[in-house]
Amino acid sequence: MANWILAASTLGTQAATPSYYYAGLAGLVVAMAVAAVWAYRSWEEAHEELDPATKDELMEAFQQARLEGELDDQELARIRSRIESSQAPGEAERPRRRPTGGVN
Repeated sequence: MANWILAASTLGTQAATPSYYYAGLAGLVVAMAVAAVWAYRSWEEAHEELDPATKDELMEAFQQARLEGELDDQELARIRSRIESSQAPGEAERPRRRPTGGVN
């Protein structure tokens, strides 16, 4: 029984085989690189500033709805006048986000 205890106690002190050690290390490095790329892309997507739709893009959507029969001429004319009278996105100063020191 003493031999079994002695053999079991020395298992933890033996060095791993170098090929297993380097394969595990390489796998860990690859996993960290993939995780870093994924994290950067996620951060970039979360902080992406989207441009508002232009007047022409809005009118295209409503004209398509008119062609499909969802809007009549009177509604389209009302929408067109409202879009044309609205302020263009570039005309007004957009509010800037305050930089924060913490993680968003």
